[in-house]
Amino acid sequence: MDDRTLHEVYAWPFMRAIRDGAGSIMCSFNMLNGVYTCQDPYLVHILRNEWGYHGPIITDWNAATWALGAANTNTDMSMPGASWNLNMIQDYVNQSLVNNTRLQEMVVRVLTPYFLLGQDRDFPSMNTSLRSFPAILRNMSTLHNDIIRQVGAASSVLLRNVKSALPLKPALLRGKVAIIGSDAAYPSAGLATWRTGPGTTYIGTGSGRCSPTYVVPPVTPITTRVIAAGGTVATSLVDFDLAAARTAARGASYAIVFANCRSGEGWDRTNMTLYNEGDALIQAVAGVNNNTIVVLHIVSAVLMPWYNHPNITAILLAGVPGQETGNSLSDVLFGDVNPSGKLVYTIATNDTHYPAGIISVQVPLPQCNYTEKLLVDYRWFDYHNITPLYEFGFGLSYTTFVYSNMSLVSTLYAGPLGAGIGNNISVVQASATIRNSGSVAGAEVVQAYLAFPPEVREPVRVLRGFDKVFLNVSKSALVRFSLSAIDLSFWDTVTAQWIVPEGQFTLWIAASSRDLRLSRTFTVTILPVTTSATSDITPFIMTTSPAPATSAMTDTTSTSSSSSPSSTATATPSTSSLTSTTSPFSGGNPKASMSTSLMVMACLT
Repeated sequence: MDDRTLHEVYAWPFMRAIRDGAGSIMCSFNMLNGVYTCQDPYLVHILRNEWGYHGPIITDWNAATWALGAANTNTDMSMPGASWNLNMIQDYVNQSLVNNTRLQEMVVRVLTPYFLLGQDRDFPSMNTSLRSFPAILRNMSTLHNDIIRQVGAASSVLLRNVKSALPLKPALLRGKVAIIGSDAAYPSAGLATWRTGPGTTYIGTGSGRCSPTYVVPPVTPITTRVIAAGGTVATSLVDFDLAAARTAARGASYAIVFANCRSGEGWDRTNMTLYNEGDALIQAVAGVNNNTIVVLHIVSAVLMPWYNHPNITAILLAGVPGQETGNSLSDVLFGDVNPSGKLVYTIATNDTHYPAGIISVQVPLPQCNYTEKLLVDYRWFDYHNITPLYEFGFGLSYTTFVYSNMSLVSTLYAGPLGAGIGNNISVVQASATIRNSGSVAGAEVVQAYLAFPPEVREPVRVLRGFDKVFLNVSKSALVRFSLSAIDLSFWDTVTAQWIVPEGQFTLWIAASSRDLRLSRTFTVTILPVTTSATSDITPFIMTTSPAPATSAMTDTTSTSSSSSPSSTATATPSTSSLTSTTSPFSGGNPKASMSTSLMVMACLT
């Protein structure tokens, strides 16, 4: 992996988490560029020196493959594993292989978040006894159950809804409703494991997995509500019995067919298809019922060769919603909750459209070359102009939203750009009005995408923020986004620093990565700034001035306004040189070779 990709894509969320107060960082099992992460001095340099992180670095279980190297590379604590234990550290100190200063540093860093978060003052007592653990679950269950149910419903992503097939209509519920697929049923293997046997997929696996005290399978609350509405229910809960599935679906007012795919730590997928011949099951049901609703419990993108079948009226991606899965789904299907989830990955029409495939062969230390560089997910599709089936950030609602009145201003700022960890001061502020133009209350996840000057060789657009707003019918709200200097920067591999480039930026307010509703442009121009000879930072200065607004893209549920001015920003010149490579997305500042006089003229003109 190249350095620019590391900084801008894979390290970026960790940087933001630390900036927002994360107390500890865990290093993983894998290698990065041939070095195990728990003993990688460059990753530690990024954490400690670039980001100013002072908390502990903790290994994953057995991830410290070389205890001495990890200890001396600034790893501070090891989770259980034979590669690092207390006796080994004592031996290293006694042999002067790990010095006392480093040992004290470990202790201080491990305790730093404890005191930072006030756990030494009025913190709830802990009960670590496994014998009392079930009792703790029972005491907390009411509150937890409600939250899990709410989150499960709110995170559902509605992908297709032909002629408002959902929510389910009371008149049609008085007929027969078919519930088809093992994913609607209770896990046949029980709650101890979901890896084997049919049953609903409600949770992932691995060290972060929890064992619930119960699971509500979808078939139970759906059946209860259909019967209460005066209807009847036909079920077929065996995936491979297509004849039984067709029998249940024929003549039904609704045929709700369930399918899933499972994955998790130590249980990786080998392809992008649904489990248990789910595609065949969906096509069999849609072949005999013209009101087929597909419900997917999936952990990531799958192929959907049946997505445009004329009899499939709705597709609901329910994810892995937890133990209240059935109740969460029922709330959405029956209209008690308006779905507002958005896709966090792109679903392609063909697996060859993705930049990489799945490594399904179990080999020791498989190597993955991240040749797509910055073009991860939607960025790849945008750059290569590939039309996705469902794009990143997509998700329908039972209502509609109008976007309008976008404004963008910048503010005067002078200070270090650095790595951005302490540079959280807003330099660009944007806002837009979102109005619920439909007939039911609902929430919209509004997204902000930034387009850099083309010379910088950034992706077409990059997500720089999102916000969720709940609106009653006909109500409006102002959604605001704030960009700091780091948001306007790229990682320059020549000077090894973040740089705000010169040129025209465009900020888009969008409903998804492809549904771009409103936009404004602003221009960054370079100005010379005199700094102290002893200073090792480059000041960044931003000012505002009027500039024409860019016309916004609109659709039937959005409006745009061109009355708000955009802004002009100014920044100090970079000292980096133009990189010799012509490959897209590999570092170096393409405008750094401009003279200071040209920069001043560009600003004053």
